[in-house]
Amino acid sequence: MDTTGVIVEYNPFHNGHLYQINQIKEKYPDTTIIALMSGQFLQRGIPAALDKESRTEQALQSGVDLIVELPVAFSVQPADLFAQGAIKLLAGLKITRLVFGAEHPDLDFMTIATEIQTLDSEFNQFNETYATQYQRAVFEKTGVQINRPNDLLGLAYAEACVAEKTEIQLCPIQRIEADYHETKFVDTQKITSATAIRLAVQHQESIVEVVPNQTRLDSENERWTDWTDFWPYLRYQLSLSTPGQLSSIYGMSEGIEYRLLQQYEKLPDEANFDDWVQAVKSKRVTYTKISRLATYILLQIKQNEIDKQYKQPYYHVLGFSKKGQTLLNHLKKVVPYPILTKISKKDKEGLYQLDYRAGIIYGLVSHKKSDLFRRPKQIN
Repeated sequence: MDTTGVIVEYNPFHNGHLYQINQIKEKYPDTTIIALMSGQFLQRGIPAALDKESRTEQALQSGVDLIVELPVAFSVQPADLFAQGAIKLLAGLKITRLVFGAEHPDLDFMTIATEIQTLDSEFNQFNETYATQYQRAVFEKTGVQINRPNDLLGLAYAEACVAEKTEIQLCPIQRIEADYHETKFVDTQKITSATAIRLAVQHQESIVEVVPNQTRLDSENERWTDWTDFWPYLRYQLSLSTPGQLSSIYGMSEGIEYRLLQQYEKLPDEANFDDWVQAVKSKRVTYTKISRLATYILLQIKQNEIDKQYKQPYYHVLGFSKKGQTLLNHLKKVVPYPILTKISKKDKEGLYQLDYRAGIIYGLVSHKKSDLFRRPKQIN
């Protein structure tokens, strides 16, 4: 059975994503498209603007056949661990190929990944970020400069494929028109970044030209969230925590828990999330790293919970088309990990415990219940 995987956030689903789906359908007309989609919290350490149920609906209406949740233990991670978790799940789903956007799709990601297997992952220049040191090491090893966000993620996918010993075919396609970090768009644009769309919604500007109809409807009828909404809950955690307690949170290293609390205690009452992050960040500690740590603190994630997830993955099905349902019935017989279609009390206290917690905390802001006893979304 021919299947095409995409690893996505859809934050929100926009015309660039629709272009990718249409490209897949054009090149592989008989394929079934599986989207492995981050849940309520995303790779760069931010809450999703819209809940995963809304984004599932957007994806289904735009041609995706099967949407499976990327667990929070994998989704809120640096590129290498993000890719490692995602590829492990997709390899288990027996996908034929992985399609992803890249700034330079002509790069031979698999060859580069094979060449850098011996790179030392421990970089000790404390006045530079890990990403800067990694990119320099890749260039010195291969002579290839890779420094654009989607190219780097593509290389991470390739490295994960090499480590997983999977035969997944990597199929990068050219990102068009919009830059990943674009924050504004003009009336003539049909494709822009998810960041620009979220900012436009925040400023009550029209997004009708850059998103499919379902996303437009959600921009009018659903509550969109960001860290501003979750800041009071994070402040609560920071206010009650000692450095020793914070040190038990996943991702804490090099004594950063002291800096997180010291800078928090200096903040005026009217300070917001960005004020805190800007106070904490340094040449070594990036905005994104602090945002991820903030998510770990908010969700009270511990190292053993992350370890458990990598050792015992699972598939939580968020939605499917008729074609996707046919594939799902086949996959139930061949996948190596449990498939959850309806979260039970046993699941929320066991395999699904961490993602269930993430859903509860996200619901404090969205005011929508998720997960427990919910069935996957279906379209014909």
